[in-house]
Amino acid sequence: MNSENQSSPEAQKLLKNLKRGEAVFSGNSNDRFTFTWKVTDDIYQHVEVTETDKPNYYTMGRSLWIGTKKFESPNQIMATHINAMAYNAEEILESKYYRSEVLGSGGKAEQVLRKQKEENPGRIPFIISASKKYPGKFLLSYVPLFLCYHEYVTVTPEGFEYRNQLFKKFKSLIRWFKNHARNPNSVTYDTSDVTCSTA
Repeated sequence: MNSENQSSPEAQKLLKNLKRGEAVFSGNSNDRFTFTWKVTDDIYQHVEVTETDKPNYYTMGRSLWIGTKKFESPNQIMATHINAMAYNAEEILESKYYRSEVLGSGGKAEQVLRKQKEENPGRIPFIISASKKYPGKFLLSYVPLFLCYHEYVTVTPEGFEYRNQLFKKFKSLIRWFKNHARNPNSVTYDTSDVTCSTA
């Protein structure tokens, strides 16, 4: 972690040439600051932290919160939250199903999948890509029969959220997905950054 206090644009500039998973933090106000971590090239997630129990204006709060999770220090946040998410994201980024060039674009994903479907019509082709619009989320795209479907996988410190379930390992998620890929119509999800056919 780089401990320099950086604004978000400066944080992204600083992280640009660093490794995936690296992070910096920046102050937003008297009682908030943000961790920015590098998901992958040109994709950065901002994690807002709220401070409570502050002795004075210049001192960091004794209690730090990300949503309803309480932490005692920025180092604890980095170790148990940011690093954990980065580790889980790396499972996806190193997967054979990951396509770096797609960047969460439904249109680009469909182009790749149509070609794969033509080459092997009997299988269900699928790929996953990092969402540029929703950093920390990955777009899982697949073609069971004719339509191209898209669903989000969210990286968390605990694992991977998919179809309202938590999977501790990406391999477990993929195994479950393969057993349920022929039933995409039962799922609902936000596809506002998807540009082709969706469920």
